[in-house]
Amino acid sequence: MNKLKQVEELTYNTQLFDEKFNELYENYTFESEKESYDFIKEHPGLLLILDEYTPCLKKYFPNGIFELTVDIDPEIITWKTLILTVKVDEETFNNGCYEHLTFMRRHFRPLRRELNLMGEIMLMSMVNR
Repeated sequence: MNKLKQVEELTYNTQLFDEKFNELYENYTFESEKESYDFIKEHPGLLLILDEYTPCLKKYFPNGIFELTVDIDPEIITWKTLILTVKVDEETFNNGCYEHLTFMRRHFRPLRRELNLMGEIMLMSMVNR
């Protein structure tokens, strides 16, 4: 099934959406579960993107913590972005973290473009203290 058809199915099938959202708990933490749920519900294609991101994140950052946060632009309150923060140790952060995230941004750009989600998700990293 093509990706746009999957998004359509997630949009109209609440049970399927909830099942896919609940799968995120296996790999992601949430700053605010409700905000994340509501935002991803508005943009169900994010579930497909996160599904694609997960194997790469686990490969490049096996000890990382992957946190999802909804960021609201202070100047335009209707502009929101899902921030995926990769929290890693200092050694990982200083040795390839930027390059791996840059690779992921470029590699998944066509999928984000296909799903019309270019500004709805952002990858970031930080040292986990």
